[in-house]
Amino acid sequence: MRPLSVLLATVLLALGAQAQPVRRFALVVGNDRGGAGTHPLLYAHEDARKVHGILVRVGGVPSADAVLLLEGSAADALAALSLLEARAVEASRAGARTELLVYYSGHAKDGALRLGDTALSLATLKERLARAPADVRIGILDACRTGALTRTKGVRRAPAFDVETDAGRRAQGLVLLTSSAADEDSQESDLLGGS
Repeated sequence: MRPLSVLLATVLLALGAQAQPVRRFALVVGNDRGGAGTHPLLYAHEDARKVHGILVRVGGVPSADAVLLLEGSAADALAALSLLEARAVEASRAGARTELLVYYSGHAKDGALRLGDTALSLATLKERLARAPADVRIGILDACRTGALTRTKGVRRAPAFDVETDAGRRAQGLVLLTSSAADEDSQESDLLGGS
């Protein structure tokens, strides 16, 4: 969990450099069971609890705006996301910048997150995050084959560019982080007690 903790802290600190008040929302999902054809995971719940705790303690997410969903269904996850989206709309109307983070630890198979015996398609999740009513949307998926959500990256020479650090500018957009490629399994570690 240490590399993930550092990554989350870095992302949240960078986003926190905005001049306008920010309200953060988080949906944290952990499912040890992935339905037929999968073996139960050992640490998805623990991963989700740790991430939820980090976000509430040091990530600037009020506990009322941080939903922890363990062993929920795809419908439960979408309902929780809808609740947070509605809160983000209210916060935006009140003049706050909004940031939404969705974290998932569990099984993924056949282009979908596997929440028990239900499935949430990666395409559906990506589309929901892309149109979510928040200035910044971040999806972190710690599951097998979730790289199908993004595209293959490659290295190629490109011209140099400047990085602007003007704190007055408003960060906006969608960030997707996955723990595996489209054809790759993610791992759990007994030594770390997590994935």
